Amino acid sequence: MDVVFAQTLGVIVVVGLATAVAQSGGFALASRLPPEFAQGAMSGQAVSGVVVSLVALATTAYGGGSVSSSSSAKGAQAYFYVAAAVVLGCAATAARLDKTPAFEELTGVERHRDGRRSEMNALLRDDDVDEYDSDVEGAPLRASTGVEDFGDESRDYRLAVALTFIASLCAFPAITSSIESSHGAMGAFWSPVLFLLFNLGDFLGRHLAGMYPKTPPRGASLRRAATLRFAFIPFLAACNVTTPNWRVPTVFASDFFPFLFISALAVTNGWLASVAMMHGASRAPLSKRQAEGVVLSFALVAGIFLGTALSLFIVFILS
Repeated sequence: MDVVFAQTLGVIVVVGLATAVAQSGGFALASRLPPEFAQGAMSGQAVSGVVVSLVALATTAYGGGSVSSSSSAKGAQAYFYVAAAVVLGCAATAARLDKTPAFEELTGVERHRDGRRSEMNALLRDDDVDEYDSDVEGAPLRASTGVEDFGDESRDYRLAVALTFIASLCAFPAITSSIESSHGAMGAFWSPVLFLLFNLGDFLGRHLAGMYPKTPPRGASLRRAATLRFAFIPFLAACNVTTPNWRVPTVFASDFFPFLFISALAVTNGWLASVAMMHGASRAPLSKRQAEGVVLSFALVAGIFLGTALSLFIVFILS
């Protein structure tokens, strides 16, 4: 048992390092490319969630609607090592991504676009500058360089990413895992179906981010939209939650409402997070995009961590 435990801890450490390389490094490199590549990375994460939820549903079906402790242990072990192998493969691929001809070609195109954009901004600044300001002792006015604007925008994009995941994880799965069907029609399939529903909605939202908006939105707008998503928490808490001593009265008893709220939570999670990750780095100067991609990736991880921690507190308060 001690050998197995030590082996598991060792694999966890290796997988953690590989995850950091695959996720942060992947987003950093994608940030140097057009925004649709960051959207592709986000969609890939959602696909993995869909696959996991399908496997969970299939496992439940294979067990005839009930899962024994022995089959649960074997399934968990299989999930763990398959996930470890996939993460290691992703890390190895991410480490070699910037050496590929396609990546070099695309970064060259982005450098050309950034150079043209800088020239255009310089011309616009020159056109906007007046020769003298009579109220400031004849000192010439200076046009805004946009550095301050980028700083404000980048903070809003980072906050939008973090707040999106905090709001989602405060409700899912901390609250949603305790929601039961009012009629018990699905039996043991109820929770896996809700899990699949969320991941499908999340994937849909991330896919829609590549279609709308066509132009980068303001970071402040995304931040406000991400903040509004905290309203999902009381709505889901008022569904048919079966946690003992749950303090929130059941207002939405019908099975329709958990499906509705979880679908909306999932789609908005995928769309907001993807839009912020896509355009947060693309608005930065080309020389800063890779670093901004790392910061946005950290905001994503921080949102997941804080959302998980807050979910424990929320469940403790409400039960």
